[in-house]
Amino acid sequence: MICFITAGAAVKESGLPREELFIITKAMTTGYRATKLGIDNSLTEAGLDYFDLMLIHWPMQDDLGTYRALEEAY
Repeated sequence: MICFITAGAAVKESGLPREELFIITKAMTTGYRATKLGIDNSLTEAGLDYFDLMLIHWPMQDDLGTYRALEEAY
């Protein structure tokens, strides 16, 4: 597993335009607040403005809240 900081640095060092890369990550799924915070933290750590795809890592108790946070991030 590559940490967000390493992945973000690799994107920058590659010299490729960001829009030519397709970056996927996973979202924590313990509800709205945790998912929203996880998305924001992941973007900050990676130094990226967006991910192209976010997977629901492990459906838990608040699937609707998780989905709402992903929808807002989109």
